[in-house]
Amino acid sequence: MMINKKFRNHISVVAEETWKIVVFIFVIIFTAVIDNIESIINYTETSSIDMIWLTISLLAILLILVIIIIWKLIIWAKTYISINETSINIETNTIIKRKNTLLIKNISNVNIERNIFELIIGTSKLKLDTNTLSTADKTDVKIILKKNDAEKLQSFIMNLITQDKKEEIEEDLQEKIKYDIEKPEKDIIHHGILSIHIFSVIVLIISIIFGAQMILDSSSRIIEKGLIGIIFSILLIFIFFITSLWDIVKGFINYYGFKIKQNKDKLYINYGLIKRINYTVPIDKINALVLKQSFLGRISKNYMAEIVNIGINDNEQNNQTFLLPYNKQDDLYKEINRLLPDYKTVLKRNINKQPKRVWFIWIINIVIYFVLTIVGYLLTKSYFTEYKTYILLGIIIIGILIIVLKILKYNTEGSIIENKYLIISKGYLEKKIIYIPYEKIQFLELKQNIIAKKLKIQKGNIYLLASSTNRIQKIPYFEENKTNFIKQVLLKKHK
Repeated sequence: MMINKKFRNHISVVAEETWKIVVFIFVIIFTAVIDNIESIINYTETSSIDMIWLTISLLAILLILVIIIIWKLIIWAKTYISINETSINIETNTIIKRKNTLLIKNISNVNIERNIFELIIGTSKLKLDTNTLSTADKTDVKIILKKNDAEKLQSFIMNLITQDKKEEIEEDLQEKIKYDIEKPEKDIIHHGILSIHIFSVIVLIISIIFGAQMILDSSSRIIEKGLIGIIFSILLIFIFFITSLWDIVKGFINYYGFKIKQNKDKLYINYGLIKRINYTVPIDKINALVLKQSFLGRISKNYMAEIVNIGINDNEQNNQTFLLPYNKQDDLYKEINRLLPDYKTVLKRNINKQPKRVWFIWIINIVIYFVLTIVGYLLTKSYFTEYKTYILLGIIIIGILIIVLKILKYNTEGSIIENKYLIISKGYLEKKIIYIPYEKIQFLELKQNIIAKKLKIQKGNIYLLASSTNRIQKIPYFEENKTNFIKQVLLKKHK
């Protein structure tokens, strides 16, 4: 094992850190060539000066790229990592000498990821995260090693975290684990279908229609907009098409080959087709359990599960850890009980809706909206006589939409305030239920305006040790008389 021994990242780290710059420079060069395509094809003496400047500019850009790559190689060669029983040290000896120390006791996760490039060359990315609020939105340390070395190092550090004092490192590598739950392809297809957002399907269809129309009318459009204009339009449509297509298919691809195991005080999670994920999650670092339903999930009464945990997925749009794919409610509960038995007693609790008195506050807000927008409409309609009917219609449609959303919100949102967990439900068409142990709450913020005070209802925010997207969890309106209970439980749990 690499304890008390200096080692470097695998040299492929240079390629992983520079590929975006290479793509960006390629786009600049491609754009420059397209902009000057006419001069290049119809080369004349009058255009020779422009061609010289174009060549000099392209060579300068390539030189910048070479300098960046050389500098990254120097950083790689001068950066060393060393590990002992108490800390991980990263030392860089370039123009500025830096040494960062990460204490083993502060590490919350040690995870392995493998993208396509890493799968091809046989490396893995080891990601280490600390359980501190200041670094909750980013991965603290990334180490790229050959696959076997990364797995051994992961096992070694996890043993240090859990204070395993055995002389030999426990062989619990992901590929040697017998998993508790393995999802076949049909279950992942089921999950992928329920994960689809209707909006993405609409965007995909529109992109296909516009793209087909663009191709059919390409000759006339080239004359009208020029070659650059038509390329830009096609590129824009292609971006919308790819983005919406990926949003539709990612539920099938991201979680392909899903398997999970609970072993003592850790969860081992493995999934992914294009990007292979190997997560090792200490159970005591889990700050909340999340059950989610998409619109299709609510219709079919299926749930999926995630966990809130510092570090994992910090660089992704969704900063939560995937726990279990979509399944029928009772079947999902059984799987959660197997993996996280501490949550067994709270899963089947019925969420208490917000007090009906909340409608007084919402109706006042709706009335204020209509008063302000109608007054604004009356004051400005003389300036927009041609569009006044459309403006008034828009005001009414938005007002109706607000009312519909409030109805959906009332039927979805609520909470359960009990001794061990604070349970929050939120959403509109989609639904999310969050189970939060009181000891994981950093602090509580309660809010109450004049109307809510008169109605004796309260809402608030709780703050978790998590990334920014999960750090603040809003508590929907609840009865004011439960406020002291929450405060007392929090004080008791944090003594």
